[in-house]
Amino acid sequence: MTVSKEEGGRRESQPESRGYFGDEDNTLRSVSLSDLMRPGNWWTWFMGFAEGWCYSREFMRLLQGLPFALAAAGTLTYAIWLKNASDAPVIARVEREINAAVEADDEERIEYGLKTLMSLRPSDQSFRFRMGVFLLTKHRQDGLAYMMPLLAPDANGYTPARRWIVNQALLEEPYVPLTEDDIERQLLLIQREAPDDSDIARRLADVYLKRSEWRLAEQSLNTAVRTYPVLSLSLARVKKQLGRPESDIITLQETGLAELQSYFSANRQDSSMRKMLAEALASLGRLPEARSLLQTGLQETNDPMLSRALSDFDLQVTAMRLQQSPLNRDVGVRNVLQVIARQPDHPGIIPIVTRVHSMGARFEREQLQSCINHWSGIVNDHQGGSDETELNRLNDARLNLSQLYVACNALPEAIELLQVVAESRPQMRVTLARLYAVSGDSAAAQTLTKTLLEESELRLSEHPKDENALQVMLECYAILQRPMESIDLVRRWCESANKPLNECSPIIQTAFGTACLRQYGILLRGEQSSSAENSVDSANTGRVLDVDKANEMLLLLDQAITIPATQAPVIVELARLSWVEDVMSAPARDRLRKLRTAGDPNGQIHMLMGTQALLAEKFTDAILLLDTANAIRSGDPSILNNLAIALCRSEPPNLERALQEVDRALAIVDDQSELHATRGEILLRMERWTEACNELLIALPDKKNDALTHELLVTAFTELGKMDMAEAHKARLIELSQD
Repeated sequence: MTVSKEEGGRRESQPESRGYFGDEDNTLRSVSLSDLMRPGNWWTWFMGFAEGWCYSREFMRLLQGLPFALAAAGTLTYAIWLKNASDAPVIARVEREINAAVEADDEERIEYGLKTLMSLRPSDQSFRFRMGVFLLTKHRQDGLAYMMPLLAPDANGYTPARRWIVNQALLEEPYVPLTEDDIERQLLLIQREAPDDSDIARRLADVYLKRSEWRLAEQSLNTAVRTYPVLSLSLARVKKQLGRPESDIITLQETGLAELQSYFSANRQDSSMRKMLAEALASLGRLPEARSLLQTGLQETNDPMLSRALSDFDLQVTAMRLQQSPLNRDVGVRNVLQVIARQPDHPGIIPIVTRVHSMGARFEREQLQSCINHWSGIVNDHQGGSDETELNRLNDARLNLSQLYVACNALPEAIELLQVVAESRPQMRVTLARLYAVSGDSAAAQTLTKTLLEESELRLSEHPKDENALQVMLECYAILQRPMESIDLVRRWCESANKPLNECSPIIQTAFGTACLRQYGILLRGEQSSSAENSVDSANTGRVLDVDKANEMLLLLDQAITIPATQAPVIVELARLSWVEDVMSAPARDRLRKLRTAGDPNGQIHMLMGTQALLAEKFTDAILLLDTANAIRSGDPSILNNLAIALCRSEPPNLERALQEVDRALAIVDDQSELHATRGEILLRMERWTEACNELLIALPDKKNDALTHELLVTAFTELGKMDMAEAHKARLIELSQD
């Protein structure tokens, strides 16, 4: 089909052409608004316009279509510009609005501004991070929706978000609590992106040190120490645990200490730096220097932080010395009284007071009064609220106060407090029953233990493997002084539970061993009841002549010696028996020989045997045994002290060597009254009266009730011609003998 076109009266034929704007029949079709705005059609529109103009050649039609063409071209240009234009000015304006809202403390405007930033750059993780932090710091849990995607363990994670979540988790009240495993996981993800980051390495080292994962801690500290040389001290401790070369350890210690001293020299008024330096000195065993540093700082600034640090130091050193040797008991009493005078509210006082009291120390109420006043104030200031946290805090204060009352023998007050605590903490009824028994209220003790036994028997019948119920029953039998029932109960329970004793909890094992020792004491004394003491040290030294009874007693000792907690008192008793000529002497010596043959890695067997030989005045044997113990466990002040006494009292005495041994002990522990008393005795036998008197007077405050000390002072003052002082100590000696 052809289209005829007339131009100037002339017609010519042209082929048909369908326009871009026409249908197949060359008629105009309608176009929707969405089609007009679709960028994919813009080229079609433009070409249709050009085609129409080419075929029409009419100027008016061109003018009519030109506005559309201009609008289309302008729109396209604007769209391209808008797409590629920088949004920095808009973001800067929004940031200014956010800053103004922060100054005005307008949370709603801040949140709106942050959402605007997120809409401007949806893929920018920093804006999402800021939004999450803002909401979480306002304690709004919807902030987690923004934060959690940034913590993903993949490439979508955001390192600043990981750092923030870890830092806030270390606060006392974190916005988002994390477990140690969560913290470690985030730190490792950060370290994967920044392997040389010293801050992250230091944080990881802290995590590993808490878990005693020494190799991982060493790896992290090796990185952290490059930026923080002061961490060389921590690295040295870790390397020591791992058995690294001593030369490397010494080098690290010197580096870390020099760094700390450099910091401290630059600012001697910085209490925190003084405290760190003292801790470093203490870790290197330079305890006198560490304490002197804290003491000097406290005198200069009276800083509460230094006061607390000094109290912490004194209590930690005291706990360490009590662990090392029972000879340090009196020093422990003196140290804890100093802390009470300085800081009576220190929570570490109570455990030390309880520890030294269990070792036989006695306190006057006046000595503990300031500490008692502190905890009494907490108890008396309670307003009667029912909040669980507040109730727990109140009961903790009551328990602390009751322990102080027990230490100063104020048992009625302690019982009154425990009765209140036991109402909300039923597990404290066992302690209350024990306190009833100690105070002499046997009726109350029996009533309470009967109730506890009934409850525990019921629980065991329902749950035969319940170790807690078993422990309560064992405690009750111990309070009622029925050790044989404890022994039978443990045997039956182990048989029914199909569980050997050595796989039971340490508490059950200790209760069994203690019951064996108590039953042994009953048989030894031939009584029907036993002392409540946990050892047989107070047993009489009467001879055992009945062979059957002796075998039964030895069997009890054999059972008790298998328990770690009761091994030492059994060795002591076997050593005592070995020096008593009866039917048990030979079996006791045979058992001791087997123990020594099996090995004595820490010298305990030889030390205990040597001490018993000393008490039995078998000085030659004591010297041999204590010499062996000292060779195995060199530097133990208790062994050196006992060895010095044995050398001094032997016939003939070896006074020069005795003085050397006690001086070695004093070089290790210079404030131990037992050592000064021993040195005074040696000097007295060497007829060095003045020196002997001085040493004995140093020991006197802690040994004012020791008859031997006063007897030695009577001799010393008599030889010095100070008869008035000699008479005074003689009078005190008479008082002690009458008591």
